[in-house]
Amino acid sequence: NVPAATAIGLALLGLVLLLTWRAPWGLVALLTVVSVMGIRELGRAMAAQEVQLIAVPLYLAAAAMPALAFHYGLPAMVIAYTLCMVSVFGWRMVRGNHGFVRDVAANTFMLAYIPLLISFVTLILASDHGAERISVFLLLNVASDTGGWVAGVLAGKHPLASRISPKKTWEGLAGSLVISAGLGAWLAPTLLDAAWWKGVVLGLVLAFVATYGDLSESLMKRDLGVKDMSDAIPGHGGVMDRLDSILPNAFASWLLFAVLL
Repeated sequence: NVPAATAIGLALLGLVLLLTWRAPWGLVALLTVVSVMGIRELGRAMAAQEVQLIAVPLYLAAAAMPALAFHYGLPAMVIAYTLCMVSVFGWRMVRGNHGFVRDVAANTFMLAYIPLLISFVTLILASDHGAERISVFLLLNVASDTGGWVAGVLAGKHPLASRISPKKTWEGLAGSLVISAGLGAWLAPTLLDAAWWKGVVLGLVLAFVATYGDLSESLMKRDLGVKDMSDAIPGHGGVMDRLDSILPNAFASWLLFAVLL
């Protein structure tokens, strides 16, 4: 249902931008909820593959890391991540050796994939001109998704990775790159007080990373045997189905802002 999915997507984007500019603490709270929901969704999907969710350290990390990153910065985020990772080993140790490596590897992956990457969003928010940077990060991500979808529907003929995501095409990737780079060229001087070419670099990198994240999530779902992580967001699937491109782009944006600005 494209109209319904579009309306919900725009409403979510509007909510996030409103919180970014008017109530940053509200965005941190929303990201904390999203982090917890992401752990729940991915943990349930992995449980079907007999992976044991080590719930306490993962939910603690999901609940604490975004706020710690926002209030105390990168060192606090790294310390929290390390403590939770060590806790995963200790918590799983008491359950015996059967499946120990599998469970620790899966839970450590979830810890890094969800709360750690989400925390880079709050790091950006806490930086100088954080609202402007969050807006650019989100708008370029939306531009990449939209450009890829439109170009894929209108002109998509050559599969990009047919064994992973049959609907992804090279034409769609080209659309993502063009639209995201074009919007970046306008947003950089408008919101970031930066040269237009820096916006082009931001747009191209984020479009590429968004596609990479989307394909990675598709491959993950194929391996887990699920179509969507859940039905939490009508027309979009689960929370993790909306975060597939945002999560890796959170780190990419934080790094690019630090280097280019």
